[in-house]
Amino acid sequence: TGTTFNIAFNYGGRAEIVRAVKQILEKVKACVHNDKFRISLNPNRIENQSFINDYRLTTKQQKRMILELDIYDFSKIDIDRKNKIQILYFFGREYELNHKDRGLENVETYIKFTLIERNTEEMILFISFHKANYPINYRFKKS
Repeated sequence: TGTTFNIAFNYGGRAEIVRAVKQILEKVKACVHNDKFRISLNPNRIENQSFINDYRLTTKQQKRMILELDIYDFSKIDIDRKNKIQILYFFGREYELNHKDRGLENVETYIKFTLIERNTEEMILFISFHKANYPINYRFKKS
């Protein structure tokens, strides 16, 4: 697994990147289906909690949003600046969401996650899951 993502991280050919992103999306979807994921809600991630509260997102809705991610929602892969080991995956997608005060609106959502492997278990930690603060640059999306 590490080799594939190293190729993607080093920005090999398009085919290698597409394959790596598809593989990580398969892992994400498997983890979500098996409830092996968590959206970070610690005090440093108040934006995630506000987003979930403002749009009244149930766990079922959060799962649906994650499961809808595809290759065209991919933005980039990077190394975590803090621990220099963890690989971070950046995605974005526009969803129609129901804001508690404003009603239905289209919201470009910023989604950043990492894969955590412990022993033989895999889990996805969503570090960022909130309204995008800046335009997201999509690697494969057609304008």
